[in-house]
Amino acid sequence: MEGLKRAGPAITREKFIEAIESINDFDLGILNRLSFGKDDYQGLDRVYFTKIKNGELILIK
Repeated sequence: MEGLKRAGPAITREKFIEAIESINDFDLGILNRLSFGKDDYQGLDRVYFTKIKNGELILIK
């Protein structure tokens, strides 16, 4: 969602890629922050089981 927000309403493939690459140290509300870059589109290096409650990510422990 953050990538879509940053790309804006007139989204193109190029704008979406640029928006994703601009995400750095983004707080998802879980243990690690989310970052992307020109050579790194993975985002997180770990898998977290989460659920969405009232629009927020909740870590399942």
